[in-house]
Amino acid sequence: MDYRLTSAYQKMLCYLTAARDYDVHTYPHPEFFGVPHDMYRVQDIFNDISYGRVSLAQLQLALEVLNFADYVLWCRSVVSGDPLHPENRTELRKYLNYCWQLLGRCDMLAKACGKSIDWVGEVTYTIFQLFGVRYP
Repeated sequence: MDYRLTSAYQKMLCYLTAARDYDVHTYPHPEFFGVPHDMYRVQDIFNDISYGRVSLAQLQLALEVLNFADYVLWCRSVVSGDPLHPENRTELRKYLNYCWQLLGRCDMLAKACGKSIDWVGEVTYTIFQLFGVRYP
């Protein structure tokens, strides 16, 4: 089974790299995964039944246009299109380290503003969404 064909992976990739009004949290993701800016839009990612039934390439007309234009996607990974490939270990470690730093900085900023982020709740909710389970 190829993890890239699962709905959870496809939803995660589209959600992390989708364009939004504010997108600081998306900065490390498009570069690591090799996804051009604005390829995906966040609309109804978690309710679209297409995820996991077809490849990401079949979900996106933009990919067909890029292929037609002979556009070469640039990414930090050694093996493009397979971020968990063993040869991508070094870049994956850098990427995850950067993500961890970003989370830490978001937490520090929230605390400085007198807010608190419920990280357990956020992670739990996201996992439920990615795997299509109703959040209790």
